[in-house]
Amino acid sequence: MAAEVINLQRSVLITGDDPDFNTPNSGSFLVGFHTGTFHVGTPNDSIYDIRYTRLENCGQKNILGRYCLHFHMKSNCSNCYVKGNAVINSAQAAITVHGTHDSTVEENVLWDSVTVGVYTEDGQEMNNLIVRNVMICSNLAKTPFFRFIFCTGWRPGVKCFSYKC
Repeated sequence: MAAEVINLQRSVLITGDDPDFNTPNSGSFLVGFHTGTFHVGTPNDSIYDIRYTRLENCGQKNILGRYCLHFHMKSNCSNCYVKGNAVINSAQAAITVHGTHDSTVEENVLWDSVTVGVYTEDGQEMNNLIVRNVMICSNLAKTPFFRFIFCTGWRPGVKCFSYKC
């Protein structure tokens, strides 16, 4: 018999500080944090490289676009990497690729994201390497909206494949 083990520990920790983060309807909307590379300067000049870091209590509840890790409208971004991270308790999508091409999302562990794990926002994102990521919900009551899901946009009529935890 074989078992699979997921390591959630990392030597670098970035964390939100709200003690009510996991309390439904706590009224605390600005908890957590939001990291990203955004459309400032020349689209192709960005370096966004987060590797082997634990990010917990991230994203911001009920505020559109406040994801834990976010490539936002960077056009071609071959220097954009999210690799080997553990994203724990995301209030929104754990990792979002939006309007960005040629990025890498690889070997991340996504634990208890309230919505999706990895999200391509508009469906026109091209040549992104999204491989060997693990998405887990430990308790359906804790993450009521989580699905194993891959969508290519948020607009009505967009087709998604999902599997309920």
